[in-house]
Amino acid sequence: MQLLLYSQYEPFIIIMEYEQLEKEKKQITFYVKNRRLVEALAALRKLAETSSNWEHMNTIDSLEQSYKYLIHYAVEGVADPNRNEIHDGIVNQIIKLTDVIINELYSKESPKLYYTTMRIEKRRPDSLTSIIEKLKIANTNIDDYNSLEPDKRETSQLHDLLLEKEDLEIKFFKRIWVSYPVEKDTVATIANVVNDNNAPIGVRTLAITASMLNLLEHYSENLLMMLFDIYANSENIIDIRLKALTCAIIAALIHKKRLDYSDELKSRCEVFADNHEAANDIMNVFIQLIRSRGTEKLMRKVRDELNPKIMNISPELRRKLQSQDFDETEMATNPEWQEMLDKSGIAEKMQELNQMQMEGNDVFMSSFSQLKNFPFFYVISNWFLPFDANHSSIHHVMTNNNPIFTMVKKSSMFCDSDKFSFALSVASIPEAQRSMMVGQFDEQQAQIKDLMNAELPDPKKERENITNKFVQNLYRFFNLFNKKSEFVNPFKTTMNVMEIPYLSNILEDSDKLNMIAEFYFKQQFYEDALTLFRRLEKTMQPSSSMFQKMGYCLEMETELEEAIEYYRKAELLNENDVWTLKHIALSLRYCSKTAEALEYYKRIEALQPDNIATTKNIAGCYLEIGNYAEALKYFYKVDYIVNGGPKTLRPIAWCLFLNKEYEKSENTYRQILSGKSNADDYINMGHVLLAQGKIKEAVQSYQLSLSHGNKLEDTLKTINSDSGILMEAGVEKNFLFLIFDKLRFDNPQQD
Repeated sequence: MQLLLYSQYEPFIIIMEYEQLEKEKKQITFYVKNRRLVEALAALRKLAETSSNWEHMNTIDSLEQSYKYLIHYAVEGVADPNRNEIHDGIVNQIIKLTDVIINELYSKESPKLYYTTMRIEKRRPDSLTSIIEKLKIANTNIDDYNSLEPDKRETSQLHDLLLEKEDLEIKFFKRIWVSYPVEKDTVATIANVVNDNNAPIGVRTLAITASMLNLLEHYSENLLMMLFDIYANSENIIDIRLKALTCAIIAALIHKKRLDYSDELKSRCEVFADNHEAANDIMNVFIQLIRSRGTEKLMRKVRDELNPKIMNISPELRRKLQSQDFDETEMATNPEWQEMLDKSGIAEKMQELNQMQMEGNDVFMSSFSQLKNFPFFYVISNWFLPFDANHSSIHHVMTNNNPIFTMVKKSSMFCDSDKFSFALSVASIPEAQRSMMVGQFDEQQAQIKDLMNAELPDPKKERENITNKFVQNLYRFFNLFNKKSEFVNPFKTTMNVMEIPYLSNILEDSDKLNMIAEFYFKQQFYEDALTLFRRLEKTMQPSSSMFQKMGYCLEMETELEEAIEYYRKAELLNENDVWTLKHIALSLRYCSKTAEALEYYKRIEALQPDNIATTKNIAGCYLEIGNYAEALKYFYKVDYIVNGGPKTLRPIAWCLFLNKEYEKSENTYRQILSGKSNADDYINMGHVLLAQGKIKEAVQSYQLSLSHGNKLEDTLKTINSDSGILMEAGVEKNFLFLIFDKLRFDNPQQD
């Protein structure tokens, strides 16, 4: 895609690629970040030449002149206490002007939804204030309708009133979203709407989320500080405050590199740091954002682990589960069926998902992602609406006495976006089936109410749930909206609030850092957890537990040498901790330090005699260092304890072969081959026979590997990889080539 740009200096069209504009923007940002302002101004001047706006060139001239004066006075030795402030002001103006010019160039031709919407909105005669006034009138008209006696209400009239209101909400959202640059008057107008407790919560939420989307397109300190101020306004309801805080933090994450120069943000964060409630809310938002990073992994778990198990459930149980007269209590009391579920793994996975849901993980994303294709979700602002049963798309089925409405409206399990998906699905069902569904819900309405009223009010949990469900709403938009590729997706970033200047200072105390580190660790974000554990290591009393976790993080990141260092620190504090000893041994073994690993496994054996896993590992270590006699003792011990058949006989047979006990090895392999065997068993048997000079039998054994799953190429590759061992057994290398060709002659179709 290209832009046609008219130069103010040359009477011809300049063709500039979008990618080139982004490249120039990044170059200017790089110069500014590295305090190379002369080069930044030169690059900005070059960019401004592609614009038809003379004011930009004048602004650049003024900035350049101011910077020259600043340098001149500094070189002359003139003391100026405001020098850094003036410097930062010049930096901010360079960055801001870069954004303005880029925006002007994009807005002329870009097909991106943001810019097409901007071009349309610029042609609309209504101001933001005018739209707000019309929206107030529309809401008043609906209130007037609802105040009428039931026999005087007409459904069609309500539908028209709802459509009028919703159309104005869409215009309101779009106008805020594409406003640029965001002037102080615009910010004040938006803030007045959000801070008005009499305004509908839907309108206030749209104002907040539209401001966030605006910020993701272009940085505006005024707009960012407005969101923080909305949160700081204690007169706002907690729902609005937490949504504003969440959007502010997301915007700050995206623009973290620009916040170093924000004195306003610094001042605001200093106030938050002294406010226990604010610090906890920021921590809460951070935790929910971290949790969202695991949503994709959770979706894979449902798709790849739970669903296949459900599909593979026994036909008998599936038929029973689908039976019309199936009684849930019957299932609960039938141990045979429960055993089927346990064996299939479904019960375990369902229990795991239930636990994840209780912890606040997004277990419904996988299911509801399939229900975002309704026309409702083609409208960008609808993704951010709080659930409202009076929306025009569902109001005809979601009446106040409808038990489905009761469940959906009051449920704390679903985010607003998923509630709309559910309601839209119900609305799309034919009337007869819908009535049947309502009837079934009606029978269980008392039970549903009891469940909803069972939990006692908990202000802390309420705040966590508001943030959790709002983050889930945002996650769905950025990952499921049909034009999602046109938006900066904050959920594709690390979502690390500790990277935000000033805001991270609020979370600096050891207790909060430790909580975040532990949460990262639990969510398996080991690199992030390790970063925080390293900081805590400098300030906290050392503990075996923390060193264990640091070692484990490093092990998961395959930094094994350093992992061993931390495991050994943990060992010093608790020398007989078996978990620590096991991970030291495992890491040493991965680092090819088998003799050292063996020492640790022997210590574990002393603490846990007859442990099968330890016995296997000791045998493996002896095998790796070439002490086959000792390895055999431990392999025989494993076989004696578990009587594992071929599984425990295979290492015995192979170890006997390496120890040149060929006859015993052959007998053991024959025992293995009499049962359930595989291609490798026949290849290994061939090795044993070849070492004894039983060439014809060896070739036959190699040949049999081809009828047990191997292709000729696989068998030849395996024999060749074992050639060193065979040569140790007295087989000449050149003789192996003859064996290879014998197999090729006998299997020409595979050659």
